[in-house]
Amino acid sequence: MKVTIYFKCILCLILFGSSMLWAQSRFDLEAFSDSTKYGWQDYRERSAYRQDLISRQNMLQLYELEALSVRENFLKSAVVPGWGQFSTKHNTKATVILSLELVAVMGSIYFYDQAMTNHRIYQSATQIEDINNYYSKAQTPYQYSLMMLGFGAVVWGLQSL
Repeated sequence: MKVTIYFKCILCLILFGSSMLWAQSRFDLEAFSDSTKYGWQDYRERSAYRQDLISRQNMLQLYELEALSVRENFLKSAVVPGWGQFSTKHNTKATVILSLELVAVMGSIYFYDQAMTNHRIYQSATQIEDINNYYSKAQTPYQYSLMMLGFGAVVWGLQSL
């Protein structure tokens, strides 16, 4: 058992070593050092390319410093709808989302308040006509309140699109 494991390890080392030697023998130093393959005819063109490369790398570093992670924007939008869009400079989309969310929440609160006012009157009513009247007056704003709350949930859920 030990002999076969040692044999396999030695065989793997031999194969790995021979492949490394084969790769080194196939390396063409002339082709590697030929600068004309990049289109450079002299050192000035190579220097200009190097400067362009350095400036692009600097711009990339600045971009990476300013870039926000997707997770961070998602969490911002989960806390306050539109905050993630404001962070990514999509101000119009953020304003629309935040406005729709505020309208939905404020509308839901308004209709819920109306429903609860009519519900308190309904609970204190003593006449059948008043009971039926205020009960129906309490149901309609309550349903509107639930619809506005559902609309707010939909806006909150679809804001990432």
